[in-house]
Amino acid sequence: RAIDREMDTDNPNAKTIMGLDFGAGDDPTIACIRKGGITKYLEINSKDDGVVIGKVISWFFDNECDVIFGDSLGIGWSAMGSLRRELGAYRCKNIDSRGKPTNIYDRENGREKYLNKRAELYDRLRDLFRFDLISIPDDQELIDQLSVIKTTNNSKGLLQIERKEK
Repeated sequence: RAIDREMDTDNPNAKTIMGLDFGAGDDPTIACIRKGGITKYLEINSKDDGVVIGKVISWFFDNECDVIFGDSLGIGWSAMGSLRRELGAYRCKNIDSRGKPTNIYDRENGREKYLNKRAELYDRLRDLFRFDLISIPDDQELIDQLSVIKTTNNSKGLLQIERKEK
């Protein structure tokens, strides 16, 4: 239902947010740019850090982004450092998927809800789809990637995302 969904785009206060996942090995660097509920998906296959950083900066300005949230693990650590130097720290926010979740309490069950930041972010994304608050492009690779994300509860009942390898 989310593919090319018509969305209200009249909110002048909506921020344009870029989310980045820096590719390692054969994986491309992926950017999802969202304003309100409208999402755009971009990728670059270069392994040259300078080319990737230049392209991300170009995407940032071409799409009039307000902020970048980027994966700060592995190669993302140095890439986000370069982007902070070029665009300013206030525009570039590191995300550590292993880190502590922001919304850690599940009022319904009276306990913590998420194992880590990764589980929290995926659950928030799932809610955007569940409540028809997001529109994604008709891009089969994006659809396939989003469709294979599986959740489980660990032995303490905390929501976690199954490992990519699984």
